[in-house]
Amino acid sequence: MSERAFPGGTLDVHDLLAIDREVERAVRAWRTWRKDLFHDPEAREDEDVFIVHRPVATKSLYDALADTPDPAGTKEALRRWIASLLQARLSRDADVAIARAIAAREASPDEVRLVSYREAWRGVVTETARGKSLAWFDAAAARGPALAPLHRERRQRRAEVLRRLGLETDGARGSHAELTPPELAHQDALARGILDATEDLAASLVREERKRESAPAPHPVDAIRISMARGAGEGWPARLTWRWLHELFDGWFTGASGLEEPPLPAALSGASFVRALAAFGQSFRTARFETKGTVPFVLRQDPHFVDKYRMGALMASLGASPVFQRRALGLGRDAALQQARALGTTLLFSLRLDAARVLLGGADDAVWDEITSRLFGVPAPRALAGVWPECRDDEGARLVGAATARPLAQSLVERFDEDWFRNPRASETLRARTLYPARAPIDGALVGGPPEETLEPSQTANGIGRAFEELFG
Repeated sequence: MSERAFPGGTLDVHDLLAIDREVERAVRAWRTWRKDLFHDPEAREDEDVFIVHRPVATKSLYDALADTPDPAGTKEALRRWIASLLQARLSRDADVAIARAIAAREASPDEVRLVSYREAWRGVVTETARGKSLAWFDAAAARGPALAPLHRERRQRRAEVLRRLGLETDGARGSHAELTPPELAHQDALARGILDATEDLAASLVREERKRESAPAPHPVDAIRISMARGAGEGWPARLTWRWLHELFDGWFTGASGLEEPPLPAALSGASFVRALAAFGQSFRTARFETKGTVPFVLRQDPHFVDKYRMGALMASLGASPVFQRRALGLGRDAALQQARALGTTLLFSLRLDAARVLLGGADDAVWDEITSRLFGVPAPRALAGVWPECRDDEGARLVGAATARPLAQSLVERFDEDWFRNPRASETLRARTLYPARAPIDGALVGGPPEETLEPSQTANGIGRAFEELFG
Protein backbone atom coordinates (compact mmCIF):
# COMPACT_ATOMS: atom_id res chain seq x y z
CA MET A 1 0.00 0.00 0.00
CA SER A 2 1.51 3.33 -0.99
CA GLU A 3 -1.56 5.51 -0.53
CA ARG A 4 -4.64 5.39 1.66
CA ALA A 5 -7.77 7.46 1.10
CA PHE A 6 -9.13 9.81 3.73
CA PRO A 7 -11.72 12.62 3.54
CA GLY A 8 -10.19 15.34 1.42
CA GLY A 9 -7.30 13.36 -0.08
CA THR A 10 -4.99 10.34 0.29
CA LEU A 11 -2.26 9.29 2.64
CA ASP A 12 1.08 8.46 1.05
CA VAL A 13 2.92 6.07 3.37
CA HIS A 14 6.19 7.67 2.28
CA ASP A 15 5.01 11.15 3.33
CA LEU A 16 5.49 10.74 7.07
CA LEU A 17 4.96 14.43 7.84
CA ALA A 18 1.54 14.39 6.15
CA ILE A 19 0.58 11.32 8.18
CA ASP A 20 1.91 13.06 11.29
CA ARG A 21 -0.47 15.99 10.69
CA GLU A 22 -3.43 13.63 10.30
CA VAL A 23 -2.44 11.73 13.45
CA GLU A 24 -2.28 14.99 15.42
CA ARG A 25 -5.76 15.98 14.22
CA ALA A 26 -7.10 12.55 15.14
CA VAL A 27 -5.53 12.55 18.61
CA ARG A 28 -6.84 16.01 19.45
CA ALA A 29 -10.33 15.18 18.15
CA TRP A 30 -10.42 11.92 20.12
CA ARG A 31 -9.18 13.55 23.33
CA THR A 32 -11.81 16.28 23.08
CA TRP A 33 -14.59 13.80 22.32
CA ARG A 34 -13.68 11.45 25.18
CA LYS A 35 -13.45 14.30 27.69
CA ASP A 36 -16.83 15.64 26.57
CA LEU A 37 -18.31 12.13 26.53
CA PHE A 38 -17.66 11.56 30.22
CA HIS A 39 -18.92 15.05 31.01
CA ASP A 40 -22.19 14.62 29.07
CA PRO A 41 -22.70 11.13 27.58
CA GLU A 42 -26.11 11.88 26.09
CA ALA A 43 -24.74 14.79 24.07
CA ARG A 44 -21.70 12.98 22.66
CA GLU A 45 -22.43 9.24 22.58
CA ASP A 46 -23.61 9.26 18.95
CA GLU A 47 -20.53 11.09 17.68
CA ASP A 48 -17.73 9.07 16.12
CA VAL A 49 -14.54 11.03 15.42
CA PHE A 50 -13.13 8.03 13.59
CA ILE A 51 -15.57 8.44 10.73
CA VAL A 52 -13.24 11.22 9.63
CA HIS A 53 -9.99 10.00 11.18
CA ARG A 54 -10.28 6.25 10.57
CA PRO A 55 -7.37 6.10 8.02
CA VAL A 56 -4.82 6.79 10.77
CA ALA A 57 -6.42 4.24 13.09
CA THR A 58 -6.05 1.08 11.01
CA LYS A 59 -3.91 -2.06 11.04
CA SER A 60 -3.24 -1.66 7.32
CA LEU A 61 -1.48 1.69 7.83
CA TYR A 62 0.40 0.31 10.85
CA ASP A 63 1.64 -2.61 8.75
CA ALA A 64 2.40 -0.53 5.65
CA LEU A 65 4.68 1.80 7.60
CA ALA A 66 6.86 -1.12 8.72
CA ASP A 67 8.83 -1.07 5.44
CA THR A 68 8.84 2.70 4.93
CA PRO A 69 12.28 4.37 4.99
CA ASP A 70 12.65 6.50 8.10
CA PRO A 71 15.85 8.55 8.19
CA ALA A 72 14.44 11.03 10.72
CA GLY A 73 13.25 8.40 13.22
CA THR A 74 9.56 9.30 12.86
CA LYS A 75 8.15 5.99 11.64
CA GLU A 76 8.17 4.07 14.90
CA ALA A 77 6.61 7.01 16.74
CA LEU A 78 3.89 7.11 14.08
CA ARG A 79 3.24 3.39 14.48
CA ARG A 80 2.91 3.78 18.27
CA TRP A 81 0.31 6.50 17.82
CA ILE A 82 -1.54 4.55 15.11
CA ALA A 83 -1.70 1.54 17.45
CA SER A 84 -3.02 3.80 20.22
CA LEU A 85 -5.65 5.31 17.90
CA LEU A 86 -6.67 1.84 16.72
CA GLN A 87 -7.19 0.84 20.34
CA ALA A 88 -9.24 4.00 20.87
CA ARG A 89 -11.37 3.31 17.77
CA LEU A 90 -12.12 -0.30 18.64
CA SER A 91 -12.85 0.45 22.30
CA ARG A 92 -15.07 3.44 21.49
CA ASP A 93 -18.33 1.59 22.19
CA ALA A 94 -16.94 0.40 25.53
CA ASP A 95 -16.07 4.00 26.42
CA VAL A 96 -19.64 5.02 25.63
CA ALA A 97 -21.07 2.19 27.75
CA ILE A 98 -18.84 3.11 30.71
CA ALA A 99 -19.67 6.82 30.42
CA ARG A 100 -23.40 6.07 30.36
CA ALA A 101 -23.14 3.73 33.36
CA ILE A 102 -21.14 6.26 35.37
CA ALA A 103 -23.73 8.95 34.66
CA ALA A 104 -26.79 6.74 35.28
CA ARG A 105 -28.67 7.78 38.40
CA GLU A 106 -29.99 5.53 41.12
CA ALA A 107 -31.31 6.10 44.62
CA SER A 108 -28.98 8.02 46.94
CA PRO A 109 -28.04 6.81 50.44
CA ASP A 110 -30.76 9.03 51.89
CA GLU A 111 -33.20 7.63 49.26
CA VAL A 112 -34.43 11.17 48.66
CA ARG A 113 -32.80 11.82 45.30
CA LEU A 114 -31.18 10.07 42.37
CA VAL A 115 -27.39 10.23 42.04
CA SER A 116 -24.83 8.81 39.64
CA TYR A 117 -21.69 6.82 40.37
CA ARG A 118 -19.67 9.98 39.72
CA GLU A 119 -21.85 11.99 42.10
CA ALA A 120 -21.46 9.32 44.77
CA TRP A 121 -17.66 9.71 44.63
CA ARG A 122 -18.09 13.46 44.77
CA GLY A 123 -20.04 12.95 47.97
CA VAL A 124 -17.15 10.92 49.42
CA VAL A 125 -14.70 13.80 49.01
CA THR A 126 -16.98 16.77 49.72
CA GLU A 127 -18.76 15.64 52.87
CA THR A 128 -17.20 17.05 56.02
CA ALA A 129 -18.75 14.39 58.27
CA ARG A 130 -17.02 11.00 58.16
CA GLY A 131 -20.29 9.08 58.51
CA LYS A 132 -21.74 10.70 55.42
CA SER A 133 -18.53 10.03 53.48
CA LEU A 134 -18.85 6.37 54.39
CA ALA A 135 -22.42 6.28 53.14
CA TRP A 136 -21.38 7.75 49.79
CA PHE A 137 -18.47 5.32 49.56
CA ASP A 138 -20.85 2.41 50.07
CA ALA A 139 -23.15 3.86 47.41
CA ALA A 140 -20.25 4.01 44.94
CA ALA A 141 -19.16 0.47 45.80
CA ALA A 142 -22.71 -0.78 45.21
CA ARG A 143 -22.38 0.27 41.56
CA GLY A 144 -19.13 -1.67 41.13
CA PRO A 145 -20.58 -5.03 40.02
CA ALA A 146 -22.44 -3.35 37.16
CA LEU A 147 -19.39 -1.38 36.03
CA ALA A 148 -16.75 -4.10 36.31
CA PRO A 149 -17.84 -6.07 33.19
CA LEU A 150 -17.77 -2.86 31.13
CA HIS A 151 -14.20 -2.06 32.19
CA ARG A 152 -13.19 -5.68 31.58
CA GLU A 153 -14.68 -5.53 28.07
CA ARG A 154 -12.71 -2.38 27.33
CA ARG A 155 -9.45 -3.96 28.51
CA GLN A 156 -10.13 -7.04 26.41
CA ARG A 157 -10.79 -4.97 23.29
CA ARG A 158 -7.56 -3.07 23.73
CA ALA A 159 -5.65 -6.31 24.27
CA GLU A 160 -7.25 -7.79 21.14
CA VAL A 161 -5.92 -4.88 19.09
CA LEU A 162 -2.38 -5.76 20.17
CA ARG A 163 -2.90 -9.37 19.22
CA ARG A 164 -4.09 -8.29 15.78
CA LEU A 165 -0.94 -6.23 15.43
CA GLY A 166 1.16 -9.28 16.30
CA LEU A 167 2.07 -8.03 19.77
CA GLU A 168 1.63 -10.04 22.95
CA THR A 169 -0.25 -8.17 25.62
CA ASP A 170 1.33 -7.03 28.87
CA GLY A 171 -1.02 -8.63 31.33
CA ALA A 172 -4.29 -6.74 31.85
CA ARG A 173 -2.83 -3.35 30.94
CA GLY A 174 -3.45 -3.64 27.22
CA SER A 175 0.07 -2.41 26.46
CA HIS A 176 3.27 -3.89 25.07
CA ALA A 177 6.97 -3.27 25.50
CA GLU A 178 7.29 -2.17 21.86
CA LEU A 179 4.71 0.57 22.45
CA THR A 180 5.87 1.81 25.86
CA PRO A 181 9.09 3.64 26.89
CA PRO A 182 11.97 1.61 28.40
CA GLU A 183 11.39 3.52 31.66
CA LEU A 184 8.22 1.48 32.24
CA ALA A 185 9.98 -1.88 32.20
CA HIS A 186 10.22 -1.94 36.01
CA GLN A 187 6.99 -0.14 36.89
CA ASP A 188 5.70 -2.99 39.07
CA ALA A 189 8.92 -3.05 41.11
CA LEU A 190 8.77 0.73 41.44
CA ALA A 191 5.13 0.60 42.55
CA ARG A 192 5.83 -1.98 45.24
CA GLY A 193 8.95 -0.10 46.30
CA ILE A 194 6.94 3.09 46.81
CA LEU A 195 4.34 1.30 48.91
CA ASP A 196 7.14 -0.27 51.00
CA ALA A 197 9.07 2.99 51.49
CA THR A 198 6.03 5.05 52.50
CA GLU A 199 3.89 2.49 54.30
CA ASP A 200 4.85 3.27 57.91
CA LEU A 201 4.39 7.02 57.46
CA ALA A 202 1.07 6.62 55.63
CA ALA A 203 -0.23 4.23 58.30
CA SER A 204 0.77 6.68 61.03
CA LEU A 205 -1.02 9.58 59.34
CA VAL A 206 -4.17 7.51 58.83
CA ARG A 207 -4.16 6.40 62.49
CA GLU A 208 -3.97 10.04 63.55
CA GLU A 209 -6.88 10.85 61.24
CA ARG A 210 -8.99 8.06 62.69
CA LYS A 211 -8.17 9.22 66.21
CA ARG A 212 -9.26 12.78 65.39
CA GLU A 213 -12.48 11.43 63.88
CA SER A 214 -13.07 9.05 66.82
CA ALA A 215 -13.62 6.38 64.16
CA PRO A 216 -14.97 3.12 65.67
CA ALA A 217 -13.40 0.98 62.91
CA PRO A 218 -10.93 1.52 60.07
CA HIS A 219 -12.30 2.21 56.60
CA PRO A 220 -10.73 3.09 53.20
CA VAL A 221 -12.47 6.44 53.32
CA ASP A 222 -10.07 7.63 56.03
CA ALA A 223 -7.09 7.70 53.66
CA ILE A 224 -9.21 9.50 51.09
CA ARG A 225 -10.35 12.12 53.55
CA ILE A 226 -6.88 12.92 54.89
CA SER A 227 -5.55 13.28 51.33
CA MET A 228 -8.09 16.04 50.63
CA ALA A 229 -6.13 18.48 52.87
CA ARG A 230 -9.24 20.47 53.77
CA GLY A 231 -7.34 22.70 56.16
CA ALA A 232 -4.85 23.86 53.52
CA GLY A 233 -6.82 26.61 51.83
CA GLU A 234 -4.91 29.76 52.80
CA GLY A 235 -3.53 31.97 50.05
CA TRP A 236 -5.31 30.19 47.22
CA PRO A 237 -7.99 31.88 45.08
CA ALA A 238 -11.67 31.18 45.61
CA ARG A 239 -11.83 29.81 42.06
CA LEU A 240 -9.13 27.99 40.13
CA THR A 241 -8.48 29.40 36.66
CA TRP A 242 -5.71 29.21 34.08
CA ARG A 243 -5.43 32.98 34.24
CA TRP A 244 -4.49 32.76 37.91
CA LEU A 245 -1.87 30.09 37.15
CA HIS A 246 -0.35 32.21 34.37
CA GLU A 247 -0.17 35.19 36.73
CA LEU A 248 1.39 33.05 39.47
CA PHE A 249 4.10 31.82 37.09
CA ASP A 250 4.50 35.02 35.14
CA GLY A 251 6.41 34.66 31.88
CA TRP A 252 6.64 30.88 31.82
CA PHE A 253 4.53 30.56 28.67
CA THR A 254 6.00 33.50 26.75
CA GLY A 255 6.32 32.48 23.09
CA ALA A 256 4.32 29.28 23.57
CA SER A 257 1.64 27.92 21.25
CA GLY A 258 -0.53 24.85 21.10
CA LEU A 259 -1.36 25.08 24.79
CA GLU A 260 -3.37 22.28 26.33
CA GLU A 261 -5.43 23.75 29.15
CA PRO A 262 -7.91 21.16 30.41
CA PRO A 263 -10.67 22.19 32.82
CA LEU A 264 -9.28 22.75 36.30
CA PRO A 265 -10.86 21.14 39.37
CA ALA A 266 -13.31 23.01 41.54
CA ALA A 267 -11.64 24.54 44.59
CA LEU A 268 -12.94 21.93 47.03
CA SER A 269 -9.86 21.64 49.25
CA GLY A 270 -6.09 21.93 49.28
CA ALA A 271 -5.88 18.84 47.06
CA SER A 272 -7.61 20.80 44.30
CA PHE A 273 -4.74 23.29 44.18
CA VAL A 274 -2.16 20.51 43.96
CA ARG A 275 -4.05 19.08 40.98
CA ALA A 276 -4.12 22.54 39.36
CA LEU A 277 -0.34 22.90 39.77
CA ALA A 278 0.10 19.46 38.19
CA ALA A 279 -2.06 20.49 35.24
CA PHE A 280 0.08 23.58 34.78
CA GLY A 281 3.27 21.51 34.66
CA GLN A 282 1.81 19.08 32.16
CA SER A 283 0.61 21.91 29.94
CA PHE A 284 4.06 23.51 30.08
CA ARG A 285 5.76 20.28 28.95
CA THR A 286 3.44 19.80 25.97
CA ALA A 287 3.52 23.45 24.83
CA ARG A 288 5.32 24.40 21.62
CA PHE A 289 7.84 27.19 22.09
CA GLU A 290 9.45 29.23 19.33
CA THR A 291 12.20 27.18 17.72
CA LYS A 292 14.07 27.14 14.42
CA GLY A 293 12.55 23.84 13.38
CA THR A 294 9.28 22.01 13.81
CA VAL A 295 9.34 18.67 15.59
CA PRO A 296 6.60 16.28 14.37
CA PHE A 297 3.69 15.81 16.74
CA VAL A 298 4.36 12.08 17.14
CA LEU A 299 7.84 12.90 18.46
CA ARG A 300 6.75 15.87 20.61
CA GLN A 301 4.14 13.79 22.39
CA ASP A 302 3.74 10.12 23.19
CA PRO A 303 0.85 7.84 24.25
CA HIS A 304 2.95 7.14 27.37
CA PHE A 305 4.48 10.58 27.97
CA VAL A 306 6.59 10.12 31.09
CA ASP A 307 8.20 13.57 31.11
CA LYS A 308 4.80 15.27 30.85
CA TYR A 309 3.81 13.66 34.15
CA ARG A 310 7.26 14.34 35.61
CA MET A 311 6.78 18.05 34.96
CA GLY A 312 3.29 17.87 36.42
CA ALA A 313 4.63 16.20 39.56
CA LEU A 314 7.43 18.77 39.82
CA MET A 315 4.95 21.65 39.88
CA ALA A 316 2.54 19.79 42.18
CA SER A 317 5.40 19.28 44.65
CA LEU A 318 5.48 23.04 45.21
CA GLY A 319 2.34 22.59 47.27
CA ALA A 320 4.44 20.82 49.91
CA SER A 321 7.16 23.52 49.87
CA PRO A 322 7.04 25.96 52.82
CA VAL A 323 9.11 28.37 50.70
CA PHE A 324 6.45 28.34 47.98
CA GLN A 325 3.74 28.81 50.59
CA ARG A 326 5.54 31.89 51.95
CA ARG A 327 6.84 33.56 48.79
CA ALA A 328 4.15 32.70 46.27
CA LEU A 329 1.07 32.66 48.51
CA GLY A 330 2.19 35.13 51.18
CA LEU A 331 1.74 32.91 54.27
CA GLY A 332 3.61 33.36 57.52
CA ARG A 333 6.32 30.89 58.52
CA ASP A 334 4.20 28.69 60.83
CA ALA A 335 1.16 28.69 58.55
CA ALA A 336 3.37 27.88 55.56
CA LEU A 337 4.90 24.85 57.28
CA GLN A 338 1.52 23.60 58.47
CA GLN A 339 -0.04 23.96 55.04
CA ALA A 340 2.96 22.37 53.30
CA ARG A 341 2.62 19.31 55.52
CA ALA A 342 -1.11 19.11 54.88
CA LEU A 343 -0.52 19.18 51.13
CA GLY A 344 2.31 16.72 51.61
CA THR A 345 -0.34 14.21 52.68
CA THR A 346 -2.10 14.85 49.36
CA LEU A 347 1.09 14.13 47.42
CA LEU A 348 1.90 11.08 49.55
CA PHE A 349 -1.46 9.40 49.16
CA SER A 350 -1.76 10.39 45.51
CA LEU A 351 1.55 8.70 44.73
CA ARG A 352 0.56 5.62 46.71
CA LEU A 353 -2.74 5.51 44.82
CA ASP A 354 -0.85 5.69 41.51
CA ALA A 355 1.31 2.78 42.65
CA ALA A 356 -1.78 0.78 43.58
CA ARG A 357 -3.39 1.47 40.19
CA VAL A 358 -0.39 -0.07 38.44
CA LEU A 359 -0.50 -3.18 40.62
CA LEU A 360 -4.28 -3.67 40.56
CA GLY A 361 -4.83 -3.89 36.80
CA GLY A 362 -6.80 -7.13 36.39
CA ALA A 363 -5.66 -8.37 39.84
CA ASP A 364 -7.18 -11.47 41.44
CA ASP A 365 -8.88 -11.36 44.84
CA ALA A 366 -5.71 -12.13 46.79
CA VAL A 367 -3.74 -9.32 45.16
CA TRP A 368 -6.73 -6.97 45.52
CA ASP A 369 -6.94 -7.61 49.27
CA GLU A 370 -3.17 -7.24 49.71
CA ILE A 371 -2.72 -3.99 47.77
CA THR A 372 -5.85 -2.24 49.04
CA SER A 373 -4.96 -3.23 52.61
CA ARG A 374 -1.56 -1.63 52.15
CA LEU A 375 -3.15 1.43 50.59
CA PHE A 376 -5.97 1.98 53.08
CA GLY A 377 -4.98 -0.07 56.12
CA VAL A 378 -7.99 -2.32 55.48
CA PRO A 379 -9.13 -4.19 52.35
CA ALA A 380 -11.43 -2.24 50.04
CA PRO A 381 -14.72 -3.91 49.03
CA ARG A 382 -14.15 -6.44 46.26
CA ALA A 383 -17.18 -4.96 44.53
CA LEU A 384 -14.84 -2.17 43.39
CA ALA A 385 -12.22 -4.51 41.88
CA GLY A 386 -11.50 -3.56 38.28
CA VAL A 387 -13.52 -0.37 38.64
CA TRP A 388 -11.78 1.80 41.22
CA PRO A 389 -9.04 2.82 41.42
CA GLU A 390 -9.11 2.38 37.65
CA CYS A 391 -5.82 1.65 35.88
CA ARG A 392 -5.72 4.32 33.17
CA ASP A 393 -4.25 3.64 29.74
CA ASP A 394 -0.97 5.41 30.54
CA GLU A 395 -0.84 4.56 34.24
CA GLY A 396 2.75 3.40 34.18
CA ALA A 397 3.91 6.69 32.66
CA ARG A 398 1.99 8.61 35.32
CA LEU A 399 3.65 6.66 38.12
CA VAL A 400 7.18 6.77 36.72
CA GLY A 401 6.87 10.48 35.95
CA ALA A 402 5.65 11.31 39.45
CA ALA A 403 8.22 9.07 41.11
CA THR A 404 11.19 10.53 39.24
CA ALA A 405 10.40 14.22 39.72
CA ARG A 406 12.36 14.52 42.97
CA PRO A 407 15.88 14.65 41.44
CA LEU A 408 14.67 17.34 39.06
CA ALA A 409 13.30 19.40 41.96
CA GLN A 410 16.53 18.94 43.93
CA SER A 411 18.67 20.08 41.02
CA LEU A 412 16.56 23.20 40.53
CA VAL A 413 16.99 24.10 44.20
CA GLU A 414 20.74 23.54 43.97
CA ARG A 415 21.10 25.70 40.86
CA PHE A 416 18.53 28.43 41.49
CA ASP A 417 17.83 28.30 45.27
CA GLU A 418 14.66 27.28 47.10
CA ASP A 419 12.51 29.85 45.30
CA TRP A 420 13.54 28.57 41.84
CA PHE A 421 9.92 28.88 40.70
CA ARG A 422 10.39 32.69 40.72
CA ASN A 423 13.67 32.63 38.79
CA PRO A 424 13.37 33.24 35.01
CA ARG A 425 16.54 31.20 34.45
CA ALA A 426 14.87 28.18 36.05
CA SER A 427 11.85 28.41 33.72
CA GLU A 428 14.25 28.78 30.78
CA THR A 429 16.04 25.62 31.90
CA LEU A 430 12.76 23.74 32.11
CA ARG A 431 11.71 25.15 28.73
CA ALA A 432 14.80 23.50 27.23
CA ARG A 433 13.20 20.13 28.06
CA THR A 434 10.35 20.90 25.66
CA LEU A 435 12.84 20.89 22.77
CA TYR A 436 13.49 17.21 23.38
CA PRO A 437 11.26 14.58 21.75
CA ALA A 438 8.94 12.94 24.26
CA ARG A 439 11.01 9.75 24.45
CA ALA A 440 14.48 11.26 24.15
CA PRO A 441 16.64 10.87 27.28
CA ILE A 442 16.88 14.24 29.01
CA ASP A 443 20.46 15.42 29.33
CA GLY A 444 21.23 15.58 33.05
CA ALA A 445 23.45 18.60 32.40
CA LEU A 446 20.33 20.63 31.69
CA VAL A 447 19.29 20.46 35.32
CA GLY A 448 22.51 19.52 37.06
CA GLY A 449 21.33 16.05 38.01
CA PRO A 450 21.38 12.47 36.68
CA PRO A 451 19.18 11.47 33.72
CA GLU A 452 15.88 10.37 35.26
CA GLU A 453 15.76 7.12 33.28
CA THR A 454 18.98 5.85 34.95
CA LEU A 455 17.47 5.72 38.44
CA GLU A 456 16.85 2.24 39.86
CA PRO A 457 13.35 1.48 41.25
CA SER A 458 14.64 0.80 44.78
CA GLN A 459 16.81 3.93 44.75
CA THR A 460 13.90 6.01 43.53
CA ALA A 461 11.43 4.58 46.06
CA ASN A 462 13.79 4.95 49.01
CA GLY A 463 14.54 8.55 48.07
CA ILE A 464 10.82 9.28 48.01
CA GLY A 465 10.36 7.70 51.42
CA ARG A 466 13.16 9.80 52.92
CA ALA A 467 11.78 13.00 51.39
CA PHE A 468 8.35 12.47 52.94
CA GLU A 469 9.86 11.51 56.29
CA GLU A 470 11.84 14.77 56.30
CA LEU A 471 8.70 16.78 55.54
CA PHE A 472 6.77 15.24 58.42
CA GLY A 473 9.75 14.80 60.75
